[in-house]
Amino acid sequence: MLRKALLVEVEDILNKYTNNRADDFVVEQTRDGNMDLLTVRFQFEPKFTFEARFIGKIAADHYDISASECPGEFSESEHTSYPRKNQLLTAIGHWAQRIQTELRAIPIYREVEAHAKEIEALLQRFENVSDEYFSHEEAEKLRDKLDELEEKMRQNLEQSAGEKKDIERRIAAIHADIEALKQSADALKKRGWVRSLVVRATNWAKDPENQRLVKSGAELAKILLPDGSNNQLNP
Repeated sequence: MLRKALLVEVEDILNKYTNNRADDFVVEQTRDGNMDLLTVRFQFEPKFTFEARFIGKIAADHYDISASECPGEFSESEHTSYPRKNQLLTAIGHWAQRIQTELRAIPIYREVEAHAKEIEALLQRFENVSDEYFSHEEAEKLRDKLDELEEKMRQNLEQSAGEKKDIERRIAAIHADIEALKQSADALKKRGWVRSLVVRATNWAKDPENQRLVKSGAELAKILLPDGSNNQLNP
């Protein structure tokens, strides 16, 4: 059996690395044949588990300790080994910190995933747009329309009540997007260019100051595309 002092040290390390929230974890010791097992589990999400197997002693202060950690440092689950007790305890502390980071990231990831699905649904509407290059005249008209759109969005932002630095940052981001679209009008085929526009316009539409001008990437594409291309949009 593992020493009680080790279990106390595990509790202490959890408190140290989680701002005294060791109560969020369950620390257990069991036996598997000739091996002692130490399991630390985040009790609100059972998949978040740190399990250490004490296989044996190699030298005076070296041990054969294998561990499985979820979440790992890079992957959702990882297998590692620790030859010393202090390394094992530090690893448990870092694992507990990763749980806090993972919990904060989950809602952000869900939002990103939902945003990606929204964009993909919009892009499906443009699958029938002809896969050919814009003519020189069409590309020039697109650039003119993009310049007009940028100027309107810039004016909207400058008239808003936000902080000057934030407004300047948002204007610079829009300018970079518009310039990329203007430059790619000669390089990308119509279908690829429209997809590029939809991705950027979907982000523009998230800004309350631009929602009147940019209702959605699909609506903006209808306005900017040359005459006749609109008829190729899927409903």
